[in-house]
Amino acid sequence: MFLMAARDIVFDLDGTLVDSLEVDNLAFERAMLDLTGRHVPAKALDPYLGMPAPAIFAMFVLPE
Repeated sequence: MFLMAARDIVFDLDGTLVDSLEVDNLAFERAMLDLTGRHVPAKALDPYLGMPAPAIFAMFVLPE
């Protein structure tokens, strides 16, 4: 098997090249469950689109 070393890597974290919103939300849902034990449905993130991930995480983790 012939493997080539990657010369360049492209990160598309804002969905410009690929619509990754669903995958991003599912990853956040899983991270919340793993880190806090709380299930926050991915759909609950929709109103917070565009905010930095740490700010969103804090909103769901910090007590009201």
